[in-house]
Amino acid sequence: MAQGSWRRSAVLSSLAGAALSVLGTGLALGIPGAFVLIFAAPLISVIYGVGEANLFPSDSAWPFMLFLTLLMGPLVPALWLGTRRMGLSGWRRAFWMTGGMMLGSTLLAVGLYAISVGPSLR
Repeated sequence: MAQGSWRRSAVLSSLAGAALSVLGTGLALGIPGAFVLIFAAPLISVIYGVGEANLFPSDSAWPFMLFLTLLMGPLVPALWLGTRRMGLSGWRRAFWMTGGMMLGSTLLAVGLYAISVGPSLR
């Protein structure tokens, strides 16, 4: 791999991650975070022993999803450069990017819940 193409890939993936953070938080109003919460809610419910209806006390769901969307941005360049480093291309790269975003975002949601909402449940 040429150094210039690696640098270009790093810059473009970082811009894509920044766009996800800014546009997903501002224009999409946290909808990417809400999508991730679909996968993370059952795991959070099992860990904290609360039903999915009582997952967020006193309207804390929307700020949670906004902040989660903001935190998802750095996953894009990390995964993009990781799949590039592994030499993946085409559908294999798309598959690993999608799976990595789902897994990474779900783990981010569980960690953010543990830090922000979880202590208020006790």
